[in-house]
Amino acid sequence: MKTQHTLYQRRAVSRAGADNPDNWPRWDLYNEPQDEGGPNPYYDVNYLSVVVETDLTPVVYGGGGIEWQDALGNALTTDEAEAQGRLVVVRDAH
Repeated sequence: MKTQHTLYQRRAVSRAGADNPDNWPRWDLYNEPQDEGGPNPYYDVNYLSVVVETDLTPVVYGGGGIEWQDALGNALTTDEAEAQGRLVVVRDAH
């Protein structure tokens, strides 16, 4: 059974350049917006809420990032879960 989870995708836009897809690492996901430790001198950093659907369990590791675990306890990165068709972005949560 697939479940939906609301997570946060980190976005970093260079202050010296224009926005582009490289500023949105597809699977730079977190369980909540992270404390960036103050203003970043090189990037404007934002967190976009997204909804993902998966049959895996999200596991939060140090730094607030997300990995995934199947019913047998095997860990997968978000990239691996997507490649296996076990995780999809359903929509932006806004």
